[in-house]
Amino acid sequence: MSSVEELVLALKAVHVWGGSPSLRELERRSQAVLRRSTISDMLRGGALPDYERYVAFLRACGIDGSSLDTWVFVWRRLKALEDSKVAPWVPGATAS
Repeated sequence: MSSVEELVLALKAVHVWGGSPSLRELERRSQAVLRRSTISDMLRGGALPDYERYVAFLRACGIDGSSLDTWVFVWRRLKALEDSKVAPWVPGATAS
């Protein structure tokens, strides 16, 4: 993934893959780390989600283990791409 827009589409797919739980259910599964409004904002896009909330969303949708590691790498890569001076120092963060 090379943009926040692509990440948002992927997060929507994760939500579907996780059984399309309601925002209330995701809030419950995250043990209140996520609020329904935060989840809604995350799925609408516009900005890279906060790291902790991003991970909580993925876990609430059933992503864990090595799959979670991949998603964390994607977030870190996109975060690095936000700063052109940082990006060259992060493995895999060069723009494609």
